[in-house]
Amino acid sequence: MRSLGIALRFLTRLPVPGGHEVDDATFAASLAWYPAVGALVGALLGALGLALSATPLAPILCAALVAVAAPLLTGGLHEDGLADTFDGLGGGWTRERALEIMRDSRVGAYGAIALVAALLLRAAALAGMAPEAWAGALIVAHGVGRLAPVLLIAALPYARGDAEGLAQPMVRGVLPWHVGVASLTALALALGFGLPGLAALGACGLITAALGRWYWRRVGGITGDLAGASVVAVELATLAVFAGVSPS
Repeated sequence: MRSLGIALRFLTRLPVPGGHEVDDATFAASLAWYPAVGALVGALLGALGLALSATPLAPILCAALVAVAAPLLTGGLHEDGLADTFDGLGGGWTRERALEIMRDSRVGAYGAIALVAALLLRAAALAGMAPEAWAGALIVAHGVGRLAPVLLIAALPYARGDAEGLAQPMVRGVLPWHVGVASLTALALALGFGLPGLAALGACGLITAALGRWYWRRVGGITGDLAGASVVAVELATLAVFAGVSPS
């Protein structure tokens, strides 16, 4: 259960007791809880959306507020990875230069465009479905979305070699049961929401495979930034799926 606390503290800004100092094995074991923590994030955002929809605010404004609340709840962890990924892979023509750019804390043009696009797409997808469907869509999107980095971390080597990074102990310590628990959790979430959930799980598999191939070709493996970008990509695809089958 200690690894669950680590996952909650790492992936959210919820007030979870305990410190951030943890051994590598426990940090890697926290991967098993990623989809479960994602589902909790989605449930909280869904509750916010339902509360906002009960006010006189226009639906598009409610959707925008929920879209903005997501990175606030997670500390912008995955959005930071998205921005760094687009800056690095968009501006770095070589493997070494791409990794160097991703290490830079500053946000460039590619990263800024990616962040704005992600917020707009998130809000547009929510606005495209009835507010009562938001909770289910957000639970699946954030739960299944956090399966992607688990699969990538298990499948790819650490791109930075022996250099330190958040993903390094995870890549070295990930075990089959971590992937199994995360996968079963994501499958249960998908089955719980019927055909849209299963379609989202299928989209997760396709997007994860495509990103894994892209990451391998560009930098030869995975980093924390690349893993974070995969979460946002699957989340947006899932919301698009739900918007398509649950129109407003």
